[in-house]
Amino acid sequence: MIVVSDSTPLIIFAKVNHFSLLRLLFEEIIIPQSVYNEVAVIGSGKAGACEVARSDWVRVERVQDQRAVNWLRREHGRLSRADAEAIILSQERQADFLLVDDRDLRKIAQTMLTKTAILYTGSVLIYAKREGFIDKVRDLLDEMREEGIWMDDEVYEQILAQAGES
Repeated sequence: MIVVSDSTPLIIFAKVNHFSLLRLLFEEIIIPQSVYNEVAVIGSGKAGACEVARSDWVRVERVQDQRAVNWLRREHGRLSRADAEAIILSQERQADFLLVDDRDLRKIAQTMLTKTAILYTGSVLIYAKREGFIDKVRDLLDEMREEGIWMDDEVYEQILAQAGES
């Protein structure tokens, strides 16, 4: 299974001390160099930095097609290099999953990556519950909110409904 991740899911799971849940679910996660830089270098001292830098199961890869990254950023002006590289790396690696939270970024990824499942933090939690790694999605969602991770009430309720906890 090939899993590529953008920055935000890594940071969120680190913030609530459940970074290792990603390893249990996916065994290995691939991130582009710019995601590594965003989380571990620029974000040094913040949630996710040490976890990403020290994890032997988070593998950093360079995106080969930088022209595609630049094109994607021109087409979608608000995309960061890390966002664009996560999508293009998923395409290059023919990833099974791309982990990404930003709603607009997910829409862009879905149009470009028709054979890749796009997961966000909520869907990862639902998957973790179904696989028996967590008992309640609500507990982790509440921890995320307590840590200042923004989630509107509608999304919160949708995730709980999908997890069978509404």
